[in-house]
Amino acid sequence: MVYEGTAFELSSEALETVESSRQALLRHLETGVICYGVTTGMGAMSQLDLTTEQRAALPRHTLLGRASGTGPPLPAAVGRGALLAKLVQFVGGRSGVSADLCVTLADRLNRGMTPMIPSRGFGMAGEIIPLAHVMQTLIGEGRVIRSGGDIGTARQWHLDHGVEPYDPGVKEGLSLISGTAVGPALAWDHARRAGAVLDLAGLVAVSSVEAAAAPVDAYSVDAASLNPDPFVAAVCEAFRAVLSGSEVRRRQRQAPVSFRVTPQVHAVALGAIQAVRVTALADMRCNGDNPAFFSDSDSPVFGRLVNSGNFHGAALASAVENLSRALVHVGILSEKRLYRLLDERATGLARQLAADPGLDAGLVTVHKAASAYGASLRMLAASVSVMQPDSSFGQEDAATMIFASLERLGEAVSLLSIILAHEAYVAAVAIDQRGEVPGDGVAAFHSRLRTRIPPYSGDRPYGTDLDLLIEIIDELVTEIVDGKGSEIVDQIGEGNRSACREVDERCGLNDTKRMSVSTTPGSGAAIARVTR
Repeated sequence: MVYEGTAFELSSEALETVESSRQALLRHLETGVICYGVTTGMGAMSQLDLTTEQRAALPRHTLLGRASGTGPPLPAAVGRGALLAKLVQFVGGRSGVSADLCVTLADRLNRGMTPMIPSRGFGMAGEIIPLAHVMQTLIGEGRVIRSGGDIGTARQWHLDHGVEPYDPGVKEGLSLISGTAVGPALAWDHARRAGAVLDLAGLVAVSSVEAAAAPVDAYSVDAASLNPDPFVAAVCEAFRAVLSGSEVRRRQRQAPVSFRVTPQVHAVALGAIQAVRVTALADMRCNGDNPAFFSDSDSPVFGRLVNSGNFHGAALASAVENLSRALVHVGILSEKRLYRLLDERATGLARQLAADPGLDAGLVTVHKAASAYGASLRMLAASVSVMQPDSSFGQEDAATMIFASLERLGEAVSLLSIILAHEAYVAAVAIDQRGEVPGDGVAAFHSRLRTRIPPYSGDRPYGTDLDLLIEIIDELVTEIVDGKGSEIVDQIGEGNRSACREVDERCGLNDTKRMSVSTTPGSGAAIARVTR
């Protein structure tokens, strides 16, 4: 639905649940109760009671007056993911929105609407700023990403599709910007790319193993059996698959630690990716409406309003920062292995892999360049979730800073891929110098590099080669993300994915035929069925 545009329709049962709750909410409000964001202002304005005219105008004002983000757009899938998350949350009937709003959300997703969300300026409790950018497109305001990737207005999108902008009713503006939706969608998107980069990190690491003629017992079934972590076993299995067919004569001494502990470090990253995906999915299903509404047909006031802190995605912020730290460790190992490949004591090859030692400096400057990227990567391990602002005159005195954490995660993924390109460059030169047949997966990877980057034969400007190799790495990452991975990465990636399937099944991540919120009463059952 988000990435491939699969069409769906809402079930009549879901719409009946939503509309029944809506009517109960309206009757509840008629009893004169105070409702935050409906009969009062919001934030520091919550102490002010609204007139009848102000109450009617508030839903639209809510979507307009909070869209203050700036910067380049987030990935297109994030806006669609946020629309879907809100729809999933609404069908539980706890938001008190109308069935018409749910139908509108489903219609906009099926028509391919892609809200444009700027990437910066999100210091707030919950997600009111980015969600305002997403949801104002429903009322014909704000911007959208068009099919060609350029930016257009939501007003023109509605004209092009022949539909009227939505007119939000009482409480619907508040519900559209409450809770979590953009953060989980962005976290999911980053986790997809992080998984692809981790696949390549394994392939590059094994390339260095072959380049150094390092012993491979650290990746054996015996070594994996000593560790109860299933992710370690999966990484070791993937490494063995890529090493299959190797004719490299192994050195008899232990390899440096950076070679031997790669499965353990990659396993942590693999588990961290899964944790982000599971937590993001939980947040997409979590109703963070403040207040939420619980209808009660036996109550003289038809139900009750409940304020909660479910808009505070603390678990996701923690998972995102854990993943960033895990990727930093993967990058540290990559830079360390690269450095060891230049040391003749570790490889038995020429010092610094120089073609003519003394005259040629070899690849030492490639390592120096990688170490600069490594320093930038290490900076991203610092926690930003503790750097919380105090806003709305103290009414909003806590925030997860999830978007600052997600920005760091995106930077970590990008920097890691660049460091891996530097390691891959040096490993390819060492493999050439060794002159022995590497494992099948490494040989295929090496061949792809050599089709575009000529072999090393002495000192030359390396920046152009490295830019090209960074481009090749990005191409491979995109192929994996798009599900078009070639045999070069299939072996390593399949090993990683096999370790995740049990978690996927347990958390419902593989259920493509139905969407559900949860099994708790009132949260909604199946809300949609795939129609294409």
